[in-house]
Amino acid sequence: METIGLISNNLFIDNDESISIYLNHSLNNGYDLDQLFIDSEIEESEIIKNGNFNSLVNDFSFRNKRLLIFNSRDIADNLPILIENYIKLYDRRIQIELINSETKDLLSDGLLRLGYLKPKTEKEIKIAETIKSKSIKGSFLGRAPFGYFKSSSGGFVVDPDKAELINLIFNLYSGNYGESNRIGLRKISKLIRDNYLFRDLKWTPQTIKKILTNRFYTGVYKRDLVIISNNHDPIITNEKFDFVQNLFINSKLNFSKIKPYKNNRDRILFKCGYCNNKLIKSIHHRKWKNVNGEELNKIYTYLNCNNTRCRKVINMSLKVDKAYIEPQEKNNEYDSEFVTYNTLVNAFRNKIKLVIRGKLKVSNLKYDIDRLREYEERFKISNPKDKNKKVVKVKNNFNKILTTV
Repeated sequence: METIGLISNNLFIDNDESISIYLNHSLNNGYDLDQLFIDSEIEESEIIKNGNFNSLVNDFSFRNKRLLIFNSRDIADNLPILIENYIKLYDRRIQIELINSETKDLLSDGLLRLGYLKPKTEKEIKIAETIKSKSIKGSFLGRAPFGYFKSSSGGFVVDPDKAELINLIFNLYSGNYGESNRIGLRKISKLIRDNYLFRDLKWTPQTIKKILTNRFYTGVYKRDLVIISNNHDPIITNEKFDFVQNLFINSKLNFSKIKPYKNNRDRILFKCGYCNNKLIKSIHHRKWKNVNGEELNKIYTYLNCNNTRCRKVINMSLKVDKAYIEPQEKNNEYDSEFVTYNTLVNAFRNKIKLVIRGKLKVSNLKYDIDRLREYEERFKISNPKDKNKKVVKVKNNFNKILTTV
C-alpha cells in the first residue's frame, strides 16, 4: 500500500523536527514513504511536496492509500469538520494512521483534542489525557460509588459495612430474589433513613433505584468508551443483578398495561422547549399570615426539566389554569425550533462515541451536522452561551417552554 504523509502548517512551524519524525515513524514501521506533503512554502523534492489536506482530497488518484498524520488537528479545527473529512477519507478507502496519539484512532483523538467550535487548549487536552489514561486502567476518578473507597494504589476497595447495606437493598427489592414479598423503593429509602447512619447519600427512592441499576457493583468499570469487566471486587453477583433488572423491565410493562387514560387537564403534556423532554410538575402548598394576622394560603405549581443534560427549566412558576387547553390528540412531531444548541452538540458528541464503538455508521452524522448548522444559521448562534428570552408557547396538546440558557 502506498504511504503518504501530511504535515500541517502549525506543526511545521512549531516543530523543526517534524520531517524527521515522519521519516523515523515510516522506517520503524517498515513503510516506504512515497510522498510527504507539507502545508507551507517549501522547496519541493522527489518526496517532499507542497500541499494540504484539501489538495489531497481533491486529487482523484488519492484512493486506497495509507495517510500518516501527526494527530487530528492536522486535518480539522473542530469536530464537525473532522467528521466531514473522516467521511471523505472513508469513502476513498484511506487508511489513517496517527503518529502522536495513544488512541491510534482518529475520532477518539478528535474527541480528545477538538471542541465543537475550535480546538481545545493545551490545558484541556492534558486534563482529558490524564482522565483517559486513568480510565483505561480502571483507576479511581472523582468520587467512588457508595460501597467502595479508594485504595493506596488508586483502585477500588469494598467497604464491608456499606456492602452489607447494598446487599440488603437488593434483597429487599427482589424479595430475597423471589422467595418472599418484595418491598418498594419508597419503603426501602424510609427504612434506611430510620435505621442507618450512612449520610453519604440522600436516601430517596431515586437513590435506591440508582444503586439497583448500577452495574459497577458487579465488578464492571464503565466510563465513556472504556468498559472493563472484573476491574474490582464485586458486591453483587451478575445473576442477582440481572434478576433485579428483569423486575424493573416487567414493572414497566405491567404499568403500561394498567395505567388509566386520563381525560382531564392531567392529559396535557408539558415538554421542555429546548430538549423536548418531559417536564416534571410539582405542586407546593404554602400558608402564611399577613401583617393583620389574617391566615392566607396559596398553591404553587412548578415545572422542571427531567433531562439531566438540559436542566434549562428550573423552578419555573406556571399558572396551569391559564395554560390549560382542551385535550387534543397527542402530537409527537419533533420541532427543532425548540431544541437547544448545547443539547444538539452533546448529542453529536455521543453519536461520535457510538461510531467509535461500531454501533453507528459515520455517514449518519451528516444529518446531525446539517441540522446543527441550520440551527446556527437560523438563529444566528455563534456561541452556545447566547441567551434567549423566556416565552411560553402552547401547541396542540403540548406546552412548549423556553427559558434563559
